[in-house]
Amino acid sequence: MDPQTVSVTPAGEVVSACGIRRAGSAEAARIATRAALAETEELMAGLRSRREELAAALAALAPEQERARVAVEAALGALHESDARIVTAGEELSRAAAALDALDTRLSELAASRERLGAEAEAARTALEAADAALAENSETVDAEPDTEERDALAATARRLGEEVMEARIALRSIEDRAGFLTDRVAALRRQAETEEAAREQAARAAARRRAQADSAGELARVAAALATHLSALESGAEEELAASRAHRGGLESALAEARTRRTERADDLAALTRAEHEAQLTRERHVIHLDELTRRAQAEIGLSADHLVEQFGPHLPVPGPAEEDAPEPFVRAAVEKAHAAAERTLKSIGAVNPLALEEYAALTERHDFLEKQINDIETSRRDLMGLVREVDDHVKEVFAAAFADTQREFADIFTRLFPGGEGSLTLTDPEDMLATGVEVHARPAGKKVKRLSLLSGGERSLVAVAMLVAIFKARPSPFYVMDEVEAALDDVNLSRLLTVFRELRESSQLIVITHQKRTMEIADALYGVTMSGDGISRVISQRIHQAS
Repeated sequence: MDPQTVSVTPAGEVVSACGIRRAGSAEAARIATRAALAETEELMAGLRSRREELAAALAALAPEQERARVAVEAALGALHESDARIVTAGEELSRAAAALDALDTRLSELAASRERLGAEAEAARTALEAADAALAENSETVDAEPDTEERDALAATARRLGEEVMEARIALRSIEDRAGFLTDRVAALRRQAETEEAAREQAARAAARRRAQADSAGELARVAAALATHLSALESGAEEELAASRAHRGGLESALAEARTRRTERADDLAALTRAEHEAQLTRERHVIHLDELTRRAQAEIGLSADHLVEQFGPHLPVPGPAEEDAPEPFVRAAVEKAHAAAERTLKSIGAVNPLALEEYAALTERHDFLEKQINDIETSRRDLMGLVREVDDHVKEVFAAAFADTQREFADIFTRLFPGGEGSLTLTDPEDMLATGVEVHARPAGKKVKRLSLLSGGERSLVAVAMLVAIFKARPSPFYVMDEVEAALDDVNLSRLLTVFRELRESSQLIVITHQKRTMEIADALYGVTMSGDGISRVISQRIHQAS
């Protein structure tokens, strides 16, 4: 081995005549850092997996918690409804008991009256029989006519007493039937109350059970939230450590890359020097062989020695220039080598010939044309869309301006009718921008100077709102309108004015009005209501006014 030769292995070992030198502690430190970084990343992966599992468990518990909450709310609603039904049943039971007591009292009074009337009837029958007996006896001894008035009076008294007894028996029978019905009703209400009480107890138990489930779910959610917080803190700490490790790793990797670069450069330099030395030796050997061959051929062919050739054609003689007209120049080896090096650099800068350059250029040209066409299409579409947007904006402005003008005119007319002597108007907040403008309502009832609508009374504000709605209805009519208690806050005078407007609207549209006002119902064509009978079932009833009249 040449004492001057120094070799470097891919493992980083430097081999020379003095010995073998291995990499120092920097490589070991890098290996340890990589191992620590791998452990940290594995720990982070485990923590992330655990956090995802806990998040999945928490998400799985969320529907159960929501179902428990909904069930608790439903149970509480059922419990409140059961309480309401029990209270209603208790009230009905109290009313039935009071009615039963009143019927018992009436029954006792009727029984006493029946006994009294029976006694009177019995006395009347006894008197009638006695009178008949006396009349029979007197008819045998007396030839005169009997007293018919007394007999007719007694007969009338007997018939009256008989009728009273019959009426008392009918009333007693009716009261007995009513008492039986109320007794059955009281028994049914008591059974219903017992059933409601049992349902209430069951609902209370179910609500308690659902509350316990909700508490358990809430506790589990709190534990999961605390665990998630703890894991987030651990993850944050681990991420900080991981960031520090990554930063340290980045520094080490940068240093390692720099060292590897330097080592590669030194290796390249060493290889270049070795190749240059080998090539120089080979060139020297070729030159020696060539020189010997030339010397032999010159001696054999022309009979001249090498010294004689150098003397006649050596470098001390001028050489011709690059062009034919150039004058001969003296031979300068450095200048010749410099020109040769410049020519080599120019050749390297030109680079290798790319045989696919034409195909790549054609593909890029096609791609450029396609993208340019797409851009032109997009620009055209954008211009078309912007034109359409401008057309829509212009149409909206035109329609809004026309609708506002009609509504403004109708509002002024309706306001003067609902507020005689008052003034009302509509104005735009920004007439220059019809797409973003707002509408301001100005209302001044007769005898008032109002700067804000909030200073009006409740009925006046309601009437102003109704005037606004009616103005919109008249400006842009519709087949039907639905209004919900719009006249609830109005007095009789304002209600009369509003009903006049309703009559006008009814001529061209159908009005569906929800109301509790009797006067509003009087102008309707048909009435619809919802009522609840004694069995607790709601029923819809309807009545056409013209049929009823």
